[in-house]
Amino acid sequence: MLGFLRSESVSKVQRLQVHWSSVAKPKEIEALLSPTATTFTIKNCNPGTNHFITITGLDKNDHKVCRSKQLIVQTSSQISTPQLYVSSTSFKGISLKWEKPQAFGGAKISGYQLKVNGQQTAT
Repeated sequence: MLGFLRSESVSKVQRLQVHWSSVAKPKEIEALLSPTATTFTIKNCNPGTNHFITITGLDKNDHKVCRSKQLIVQTSSQISTPQLYVSSTSFKGISLKWEKPQAFGGAKISGYQLKVNGQQTAT
């Protein structure tokens, strides 16, 4: 976690400050954490948006001891649900048709699952 700190700076850090902003929300937001914190969750991110994150080490007087390099993370988006159509019916079966949904945020469609009455029948 504190790999961005020089070894002589680590002992001076009394708490960590996480800073983040995004293309959609450019005003920087910050949170204070204990120096032993190893996780932090940024909530309410906009899907498919670049987020800019840094961590600052603060001493006991809240002076900056060090700062990480900026990390840029793009959140993924949900894939839209395909619109399903019945293309034909017969006594022996039903033919279905759908359009491939658009993928966002680097998501890729690897396949589909077909369920009939809640039971998976094909992949």
